[in-house]
Amino acid sequence: MKIFLIRPGESFDDIYREFGSWSTRGLTPTGIKTAFDIANKLKIMDGKYGIILSSPVPRALQTAEIIASELGVKMEEEPYAKERNTYGLLAGVNEDSAAEEYPEMNAAYLAGRYIPGSERYQDCVERVRRLVERMEVSENKSVICVTHGHIMTIIIEEMLGMVRNSIKKGAILETEINNGKMELVHADGVSFSTDENVIKDVEKRKFKKD
Repeated sequence: MKIFLIRPGESFDDIYREFGSWSTRGLTPTGIKTAFDIANKLKIMDGKYGIILSSPVPRALQTAEIIASELGVKMEEEPYAKERNTYGLLAGVNEDSAAEEYPEMNAAYLAGRYIPGSERYQDCVERVRRLVERMEVSENKSVICVTHGHIMTIIIEEMLGMVRNSIKKGAILETEINNGKMELVHADGVSFSTDENVIKDVEKRKFKKD
C-alpha cells in the first residue's frame, strides 16, 4: 500500500514570527492556495485514495479539508499525526519577544536543551511508529496523511534510513509499504543529503532527550 505524507503550507504563525508546533493559527491565503495545489498534484499521482488522516493542528486540518473536498475522499483527525512540540511552553510566543519574556526557556531552546512542555525525541519516534501502523488500513487504496515537518523527518530518518536535508511547505512524500517495510517512491519538495556535515547535524534535531 502507498502512504502520501503532506506538509501544510504557510500559516499565520510564520507571518507573525511565532514558535509554531501546536500553534492554533490557521493557513494564510498563500497556505490555502498551496493546499489546492497539493490536491491537484495528488489527483495526478495516484487517484485511488481510501482516506485522508490529518493532524488536529489547525493548519493541517484546513489543508486536509481542502484536499478531501477536491478529491472527494473521507477525512478523519489523527492525533498521532500531530507535530512534535519542540518548543514546549514557547509554542505560540513571538520569537523576537521570547528572550525578554521567557529568557530561561529561550536560552534552553537555543542550546538544544529540554523545554517544559516539549516532547522528547524518542517519545515522538514511538508515536510516529504507531501512526504508521494506524495508516496500514487498506491494501487496495492509498492513504493520505496531512502531518508536519518533524513527523516527516522522523519517517525519513528512522524508517526510510535516509537523511533529510529540507522539507518545503506543501511538500509531498510518497512512500510504499511492502511486507512491513517502508520505501520511498517519490518526493516533491523534499531533499535528501549524503553530506557529512549535514549527517552530523542530524543529532541536533534529536535534542531534548534529557
